[in-house]
Amino acid sequence: MKKLYVSVLWLLMGAGTALAQCNGFIFKIKEGKLAKHDNNGNYRGSITNDVSDFDCNPEYVFVVKTNGKLMKYDFNGNYRGSVTGDVSRVRVSGEMLIVTKTNGKTCKYDFNGNYRGSI
Repeated sequence: MKKLYVSVLWLLMGAGTALAQCNGFIFKIKEGKLAKHDNNGNYRGSITNDVSDFDCNPEYVFVVKTNGKLMKYDFNGNYRGSVTGDVSRVRVSGEMLIVTKTNGKTCKYDFNGNYRGSI
């Protein structure tokens, strides 16, 4: 039952995977590139490419690359470190990252990449 609940939760949260707003910017994945736009829709550059999923908080953009690595960037596109590997999805929840691994397991990490348990 717990796995079913988590799966439904991810499906509901997944509706916004291609679009998110953080720190006054709107982010969109287009052709694998994470593009940054202002609130008027004007293009303001890209963060990185080879992106399959992302989420953000007021300080960082967390990007799942197509190779499964979860990486952290600032809003100018500067690389700020790796969090973990074998990732298919990421969501920011308060002070934690909720990460779905490629094997289907869901784990929690802090923003510095420290493992904080499974869900």
